Amino acid sequence: MHREPSWASFWRHQRGWKADVTLNDSVHASFTDAEALLPQLAGRVPDETLAAAVGTVDSRRAVAANRALVASFFDRFLKGRDDHLLDGGPSPHPIAFVR
Repeated sequence: MHREPSWASFWRHQRGWKADVTLNDSVHASFTDAEALLPQLAGRVPDETLAAAVGTVDSRRAVAANRALVASFFDRFLKGRDDHLLDGGPSPHPIAFVR
């Protein structure tokens, strides 16, 4: 798992709830439109180029995990309902949490 050193100071100064969530086999652009768009270039550009841009996670799994995490966050902090997905326990999504 990649760790960006510049985040350390930022995280130390945060007061609210936070978690570093990583979608297994993803990279930074996996959470952008590139995840759905770039795989359409398969066969036209090297597989390594696509993997470097959006990782190797299946785009449907990436979108499903992202939706579940956002919904869980808003449910917990705005609606008072907690499905415990944000606690980092077992999940149907291939995600890893670091606190």
